Amino acid sequence: KDTIQSIKAARAELNKKFKVYEDQRGRLEKAISKQYDDFLPLYNETISSPFKSAENYLKKEVDDYEDSIKGVKEAEIREYFTDYLLNYSNIDFLTFERVGLNITKSANSEALKKQCADFIDKVSDELEMFKTQPNQAEILVEYIPTLNASQAITTIAARHKAIEMQKAAIEAQRQAYRP
Repeated sequence: KDTIQSIKAARAELNKKFKVYEDQRGRLEKAISKQYDDFLPLYNETISSPFKSAENYLKKEVDDYEDSIKGVKEAEIREYFTDYLLNYSNIDFLTFERVGLNITKSANSEALKKQCADFIDKVSDELEMFKTQPNQAEILVEYIPTLNASQAITTIAARHKAIEMQKAAIEAQRQAYRP
């Protein structure tokens, strides 16, 4: 019991001394903070803002330059696409955007042109394949929005199967209700 009392007294003494140090630390922090708070606006005005302004200006210049390079490249590829598409009179629904090219300043123009040609050739081949299908017009209606030949053919086949099933069901009902 005596030990607990002396420990409590020692603890109270420690807390008193610690409070003195904490008060000194608080005053020091306020003094340092005031100096920093006085310094910060001057720093922002003379150093930070001009540097950020210059960095933003230079970034805009670089972005504008790179955008102009990409714009020239895109115009070149778009013209190639249009010229290449002229070879296919049966394809009047394709747009340049549907090719889905990723035109960057470092993209190879010849590779992009090849992608355009391959895309147009693929569409042409699929259109030729549709000519062998019994429901060509319906398939085209499904194909043109998606450019997905497999999906278009499958959708039309499934639709015709469903129609035939409905016709059979209707005929079965008619047969069942005949007197």
